[in-house]
Amino acid sequence: AVSVLTATNVTEEADAVAILVKTATDEGRHRPNAIAILLRANAHLHNFARALQRQGVAYQVSGGRGFYQQPEIKDCLAYLRAVDSPDDSVCLMRLLSLPRYATDSVQAGRWARQAR
Repeated sequence: AVSVLTATNVTEEADAVAILVKTATDEGRHRPNAIAILLRANAHLHNFARALQRQGVAYQVSGGRGFYQQPEIKDCLAYLRAVDSPDDSVCLMRLLSLPRYATDSVQAGRWARQAR
């Protein structure tokens, strides 16, 4: 699921995200290891880490070089880009080629052309 939060600054944003994560795990809607928070900038990491700590949410930081080259991260970013820009045929092709949709590249290309 994608949640849209509105905040006036990064601290408020981090607090809102931490509360959302805490609620989702406490209510059993998501396992803690199934939640990821992608940050716009590494400079925001401290704010999010502190917010998660205040909520008592355990977390693990992953990143550095190569993080965005991992297939699951590329897939996640493709989903987000497709939501933001449905005309992005590169993202659509990536998503349609995922095993979840079990389609071949020819059919994926047809769908991407139709989506335009």
